[in-house]
Amino acid sequence: MEGLGHTGYTFSKELETSEAVISNIRKGKNPPNVQLIERMLNKYEDLDPQWLMTGQGRMFRSRPEPGEEGTRAEALTILRHLDERVQKLEHLVQRSIKNQVERNALVDEAFNGLQQQLAQLERNVTKFTKGPRRTA
Repeated sequence: MEGLGHTGYTFSKELETSEAVISNIRKGKNPPNVQLIERMLNKYEDLDPQWLMTGQGRMFRSRPEPGEEGTRAEALTILRHLDERVQKLEHLVQRSIKNQVERNALVDEAFNGLQQQLAQLERNVTKFTKGPRRTA
């Protein structure tokens, strides 16, 4: 309840039960019933069922436990560095693609020029072969 930021009253309203039920559970007079536990797990999906039932493990699945903040900060630093590296790689790939496109354009131009020269040579050869034949 406290980990979720609730008072006894707000928690009872969230779980659609009476404040007395919550108070008795907190005082250890009564254990929570199955329906209440089910409502809690459905309402607070981040709540770890094992922790709720046994008190072992972590209260929340995605939140760091006390003392794990440093580990989380280290993970965020690593993620930032990885993000920077990915951005640099993306830039290099884009530059490589641009260079390849430019090379392809130059090759196409050269190929077109060769095709034009070949066509001209074929026309010249045709002129020589279609000319009058000399007889000996």
